[in-house]
Amino acid sequence: MVAVKLLGIAPYEELNQSMHIIGTQYQDVETTVYTADLEEGQKLAISLATEGYDAIISRGGTAKLIQRAVSLPVIDVSLSMYDILSAIRLAENYTKNFAIVGYPSITEKAHLLCDLLGYNIEIHTIDEDIDAEEVLDSLAQKNYELILCDAITNRIALLKSLNTILITSGFESIKNAYQEALTIVKHVNQEKRKRAILEQGLLSQEQDFLIFDASYQIQFTNLTTEFAQEILTYLENKPKKEAQQYYSSTKEQFFTLTTKEFTVGSDDTYSSCFVKEHQAPITRNKQDVYYQRKAEVAEKFSAKLLFTQFIPESINQEVKKNNDYYQTYLVFGESGTAKKNIAYRIFLDQKQDQNFLITINCKLATDK
Repeated sequence: MVAVKLLGIAPYEELNQSMHIIGTQYQDVETTVYTADLEEGQKLAISLATEGYDAIISRGGTAKLIQRAVSLPVIDVSLSMYDILSAIRLAENYTKNFAIVGYPSITEKAHLLCDLLGYNIEIHTIDEDIDAEEVLDSLAQKNYELILCDAITNRIALLKSLNTILITSGFESIKNAYQEALTIVKHVNQEKRKRAILEQGLLSQEQDFLIFDASYQIQFTNLTTEFAQEILTYLENKPKKEAQQYYSSTKEQFFTLTTKEFTVGSDDTYSSCFVKEHQAPITRNKQDVYYQRKAEVAEKFSAKLLFTQFIPESINQEVKKNNDYYQTYLVFGESGTAKKNIAYRIFLDQKQDQNFLITINCKLATDK
């Protein structure tokens, strides 16, 4: 079973071959290596980022471009002092008249090496603001016979017919990149496992909940997207407090929403919301307010058949006439006007089975 799957994107063919050789030294590691430089390497990484790779190994400017475009860990095959010294020694076999041109990953180490060993070598650093072509044209005018450079500069120099030596990463540098990749992947997998345990533990509980950020964006939930969004819309219009309990209803269901705010790090604020469903409205039946379902009303109505004879025929006819146009009625009147009987009759004739009959004793109810 393959434990780690690595993607290698080498800016030049020699690095591709070296990465293949190093990759075979690691068991339980599957390495796929392509040769692609700069934007081409970035596009390749984007297209392969969802293919199940755990990390990407590349080098120099190509590695930087890939880091900007994908969420996978990207490990840069850095150059060692030994890699640069080997290139200088090789150049000295041909001429003393040579210069070093490259990105900071090369030139910073080259400067340090020259200071330590007392080399007097012209070194030029290129980046997004300094054009490699201009630097190479300047060195050609100074009659430099050989350029030590990275893959990007090497490609431009060859087009200008300049002699070059490519400063390559040695086996030790590539091996260090592999070790770093495996270490990072191990830590990432450990964090993924911890997250999976927490998620599965939460999902295994028979508790509906969601977690959202300060902008009311869902971070995690076991609710349907539609229902979670409906709850967030409701909460967004409520005063924000560290902890609060709200009561809501949707699609003829009733819920208690218990929210709790918490902070991750120093600035990031999130909120958890636990959702509890109720079979009846949150307000309990009290002396002044009663909630009754259809079955309960039907039972009471059938037990007192004489109720029907107290409903005037004119009202019966009016109710039948309006049944197709109204779903909600407000029935009120003085004592002895059979308002309860009328309300029962109207409620039982409605086609909706999920609505409640709400009875309010206005005599006992307060202004609130």
